[in-house]
Amino acid sequence: MKREARIAFRFAQQVLVDVPEFEEQNRTLAELKIFAEVMRQETDIRAALTHPGVPITDRVGWMERALVPHLSAATVAVLRNLVQREQLGLLSRVVICADQLREQAHVASVVTVTSAKDMTREEEKRIRGLLEQRLGMPAVLERKTDSTIGGGLRLETNDWYFDSTVRGRAERLTKILTA
Repeated sequence: MKREARIAFRFAQQVLVDVPEFEEQNRTLAELKIFAEVMRQETDIRAALTHPGVPITDRVGWMERALVPHLSAATVAVLRNLVQREQLGLLSRVVICADQLREQAHVASVVTVTSAKDMTREEEKRIRGLLEQRLGMPAVLERKTDSTIGGGLRLETNDWYFDSTVRGRAERLTKILTA
């Protein structure tokens, strides 16, 4: 049992790394919960996706044809990974672990990052790394786009606020000049 718990925990960690955006995590985990319930209730589907006599490539192909039109790409990627590694039976545990990890991260290190334009994955990864160094714990980014800030970033948590936006700098300069 301990081995299965460790495997589920590792899959849950990977889900949160592969799906870094908080809202997309919500959607992915909701879809995974629904799929786990379907697997629990529909023995034919469970058998088709987990039976050792069915080649893994056939299982993955069937799953992708059946699910791609209905689920997000992130959800399909998680399910594909579980099927390929013959761990689909751990899906419910993976979802529970991911929820627990998110709750722990959400309480301590949710950072709202506001930028003038959408960030690239590289920019997001760099910002997350810097924030994790500053916070001393994993950071979950909630991204917002606001073209009115002109450029730069605004970072907010429950504990602190950092504004390096063009608009923020202009407002501070205006306060200094009019004081």
